[in-house]
Amino acid sequence: MNTARKFILTGSTGWFGRTAINEFYKLFDNNYPINRLVPFASDYKEIEVLNNKKRVKVLPLKKIFEEKEPAGILHLAFLTRDKIEKYGTENYIKINRDITKIISDYISMHPTIPIITISSGAANFINNDKDNIQSNPYSFLKNEEEMIFKKNSLNRMSIVFRVFAATGEYITEPERFALGEFLKCALNNQTIKIKSDRKIMRSYVNVETLMKLCWLILKNPLKKGFHNFDACFEDLSILQLAETISHEWGLNSPISKINDKNTPEVYCGDNKKFKKILKTYGIIHPNIKNQIRLTARSLNLIK
Repeated sequence: MNTARKFILTGSTGWFGRTAINEFYKLFDNNYPINRLVPFASDYKEIEVLNNKKRVKVLPLKKIFEEKEPAGILHLAFLTRDKIEKYGTENYIKINRDITKIISDYISMHPTIPIITISSGAANFINNDKDNIQSNPYSFLKNEEEMIFKKNSLNRMSIVFRVFAATGEYITEPERFALGEFLKCALNNQTIKIKSDRKIMRSYVNVETLMKLCWLILKNPLKKGFHNFDACFEDLSILQLAETISHEWGLNSPISKINDKNTPEVYCGDNKKFKKILKTYGIIHPNIKNQIRLTARSLNLIK
């Protein structure tokens, strides 16, 4: 590999992006200068690398065209589902499609560099008979982006990792997720209450582990072509998650009104391929208990 070439990261200021920066320097700090990674976001910013307190300058995504051919791209930039209410559906669609077009144009200019993007399990749950982009913009736009990465895989490695549910130390807006909500109950010594009356299943992945894997793959790519993985390691019901947290922090047993006769809500992937590629790159994924403890650091439940 040409040591002068740089790695490009988009979506650098979000949960996954900040974790990616941290994992990059944990892996390569002794070998790569700080400018070996070029991070992009919506605008100029400066953020702190959490692992070693270095300050990293983040560039606007539109500046990506000034970068010469990189060693690889990790693409994370995308407005999450919760931003639909903030921006409105039409503007949400436009912003995300603008981001996707920039990436599409840039990777088309460099047809042999390895590329990885993080998608969502939601991209696989589109019912074309019932849904349309107005009713389900997040899923449709994620699916569109996956198709672009597949189209651009002829002369390069192109990978899509679909995430279903995530854990990690640098979680943002934890109240948006059951894990974060339950950990806040632990922080306040409150009994966890399950709101749903049906069983809910989720597939979890640790973001630190996933970002580490992405960098190792970009450094030593898989064979050319399109590769897709369900980025999930362990399936867990929301009740099991609540029980684990309650036991770990000495809370009362969770309050639940789940009726087993109700149709369960299952949002899970197939972890076989993901576990195999973790093994290929020599990565050990933490179990769910350790994932919870790692995430709890974000709320200062664990030092």
